[in-house]
Amino acid sequence: MKYEGEETVLFDRGYGLSKVLPWLVQSLGPWVQVSGGGVGPAGNNDDISGRDWLYVEELSGVFYTTPRLRLECIVVDQPQHRLWCAKSKDSMQLDNISFVIPVEDASTHPSWKVVVQDPRQYQEWVICFPERTKMLQWVDLLRRVMDVTGCRGVVRDCVRLTTPNN
Repeated sequence: MKYEGEETVLFDRGYGLSKVLPWLVQSLGPWVQVSGGGVGPAGNNDDISGRDWLYVEELSGVFYTTPRLRLECIVVDQPQHRLWCAKSKDSMQLDNISFVIPVEDASTHPSWKVVVQDPRQYQEWVICFPERTKMLQWVDLLRRVMDVTGCRGVVRDCVRLTTPNN
């Protein structure tokens, strides 16, 4: 069974996406929906399908490091047990992720970020979200996928950063 506009992608074990996707959607339950997706930032929509264009914060510079944002297509790939960036080809094995921490910074300008750490490959991603609900949906998606795949990483509830009122 093939979905509209779907290309067949072969996984390591020779399964085509058209064979795996219906089983994957059925096994994960109603929280994931198959959508057309679109290309680029216009592909963002209200449903969370495990593939979304988001900003990833990375440190750049030699002597004075400053955070820089790069636009990436973040993909949660359950059959291959990994979280990856489609544009830069960076990836994290779900089994290696030690923690996922959603952070809401409400001090001056509200911002929503998720910190994902992979200590085995010395990686730490800071994924930025446009709104709180989308961040919480992604954290819930990661929590469920990590539970289903048997990962031992910790997925925290949202941490809210505020400045004390004087």
